[in-house]
Amino acid sequence: MVRREQSLMVPPLQSSQWRMDLPASGPSGIPHSYRVFLRRNERWDPHRLGVMALPMVLAVLFAGLGSVLEQEAPGASEPIPHRSYCCASRSGGEASLSHDAAPARVEASTAFKVVYARQESRALELSRVLAALSPDLDDSQRRRWGMLLTDLSSHYGYDPALIVAVIMTESSFDPSSRSHRGAVGLMQLLPNTAASLAEETYRPWSGEHALLDPTFNISLGVRYLAKLQRKFGSLEVALAAYNYGPSRINEMIQRGSPVPMDYTRRVLNHYQKVRSVEDSVRL
Repeated sequence: MVRREQSLMVPPLQSSQWRMDLPASGPSGIPHSYRVFLRRNERWDPHRLGVMALPMVLAVLFAGLGSVLEQEAPGASEPIPHRSYCCASRSGGEASLSHDAAPARVEASTAFKVVYARQESRALELSRVLAALSPDLDDSQRRRWGMLLTDLSSHYGYDPALIVAVIMTESSFDPSSRSHRGAVGLMQLLPNTAASLAEETYRPWSGEHALLDPTFNISLGVRYLAKLQRKFGSLEVALAAYNYGPSRINEMIQRGSPVPMDYTRRVLNHYQKVRSVEDSVRL
């Protein structure tokens, strides 16, 4: 009896007709269990999925960074009017003083690698300028400040050399500098003014010692200058307000008194010096 059952059952099990006819019969002729096995083998490799998802993750990160910068910029919706010596354009080695010059901004471009390379090159050039102007700065500081100045200046429409000139005038590149009026850091910001700027840009404020951080100080200082320029409509007056205070300058304008330009002239003289150093390191 056992032999009869084996003779009846073994041949069907040993028969491989559906396997032999697999190429001709197609998927419909494959048993269900084998089709499940094939589907499992054809699933995506997790490593391959990770590699394909990486560009999308980077795109989301860059989009988020761009939105944060646009919200932070006071001139995001309307350009800040100023003279061309606070922009990055120059011809024949001399800066044009046209009042109608538009701010130079980095436009969005599909050639991201080209734009990034230009930013890197500009930051490296600024680090050489800082090395020539302040030899006490170490290499890491110069590179970090160079990249920060490049990013902020392109965002707000300034020539980085102008911001370097303001830092020279205010603190001579000393991050721990303090004035008799209580201004702190590289760009000599008053703590109450810095606290207001930090709140506007959603930065945590931990007291005036936060202004000893060069990155924090420069970021708020450039924003403050841009706000003053948008308020008064002139870079020269904005620089005066940066030094004397916007309330005092506003009172002078309302009374019809002349705005003091001694601080502005000092900054612009330093600006010309920075530009000459740029020309020398570029050679």
